[in-house]
Amino acid sequence: MRRLDLADLDSVRAFADRLRADHPRLDVLVNNAGVMAPPRSLSAQGHELRFACNHSGHFALTPGLLLDLLSVGRDPGWSR
Repeated sequence: MRRLDLADLDSVRAFADRLRADHPRLDVLVNNAGVMAPPRSLSAQGHELRFACNHSGHFALTPGLLLDLLSVGRDPGWSR
């Protein structure tokens, strides 16, 4: 099991670094985490918590840190 706090960009980077160290490719990534209506609070980096968790964390993780591993995992024979 791996832990990840999508609202904390340091946690996102550490998660991606550990994943990269353990796996040369990534076949599937499901971004299915978020918060609905937390009390007004800020992330570790000072961003509004809901925006940080629901948007910037996913963006930093997927195209920012793991896109190349997803590209390697892509099966060229799979039709879209």
